Amino acid sequence: MTDQMKDFVQEYLVDFNGTNAAIRAGYSSHTAQVQASRLLTNKDVSKLLEKMIHDDLRMQQGVLKSRVLREMSSIAFSNNEKTRISDKIRALELLGKYLVMWTDQEDFIF
Repeated sequence: MTDQMKDFVQEYLVDFNGTNAAIRAGYSSHTAQVQASRLLTNKDVSKLLEKMIHDDLRMQQGVLKSRVLREMSSIAFSNNEKTRISDKIRALELLGKYLVMWTDQEDFIF
């Protein structure tokens, strides 16, 4: 795979517009539409696009998960008088489930 093809993949991920991505990657504006079509059907380009989209989604999910856990922790361990005790208990329960602290067994492992 050429550097220009890799550039096309990077540019395609910006707005998912093949023609614009081809132009930004350095292909001629006169042939950009044809080049984009050709590139998007190229096996190597398709694999790289799929991998990068998948990696980006995994990263976003990780960021989201970490934000949710941080927010639940702030509620669970809040000393703010405005935080309801029921909200704290629910946040602690959800954190415990995430950390697999609760089991159906009678003996708990701490």
